[in-house]
Amino acid sequence: MKLLRQILIILVIFYVGQAIQLTTHIPIPGSVIGMILLFLLLSFHVISIDSLKELSDFCLSNLAFFFVPIIVSVVTAKDKILHIAPQFLATVVLSTAFVMVATGLAAQFLLRRREAKSNERL
Repeated sequence: MKLLRQILIILVIFYVGQAIQLTTHIPIPGSVIGMILLFLLLSFHVISIDSLKELSDFCLSNLAFFFVPIIVSVVTAKDKILHIAPQFLATVVLSTAFVMVATGLAAQFLLRRREAKSNERL
């Protein structure tokens, strides 16, 4: 019952995001607006993290299940992907490398900033 209540909370936030997108015609998907709403509700403690803990634990423990539709789509579109294999692989490799570099630079920046703040306190 607790899990159903948590799913209902997420669905309500999702549909509010969809409604905002449809009424305002913002060029941002309603699901993203819903995620922003959820972030704001959690940040301002309107919704507590504990009220969504079971659902988040369930989703994280079954994370591989959410990749099944993507894998099925890739397998069914195998012929189309093989026609553009070099471009597809280059895009995957370059975007992965870009994400790794950007993540590393951001982590280094944040670590240096935290270290500088801790040195100022001493």
